[in-house]
Amino acid sequence: MNEYLNREAQEGGDHPLVHPAGAAQALAIPRSQADRMFLVAETQGVLSPQQVDGSRRLLTTSPPSTPILTAGGSRG
Repeated sequence: MNEYLNREAQEGGDHPLVHPAGAAQALAIPRSQADRMFLVAETQGVLSPQQVDGSRRLLTTSPPSTPILTAGGSRG
């Protein structure tokens, strides 16, 4: 997940919008897992609260102190 968010930060300019559906597709994971990972990233201060359309603003490109867990419990 961290790699996905870093890539979006580089491509998106100032505080790009990210969406769990796009993350799920890019990471080949279920949407529900991407939603959970986005919630963890929000609690770590990486993403803003969810917007009406499900998107979130990327707040920082600094890696969180605790890696966001991905499929199968691996760190990503």
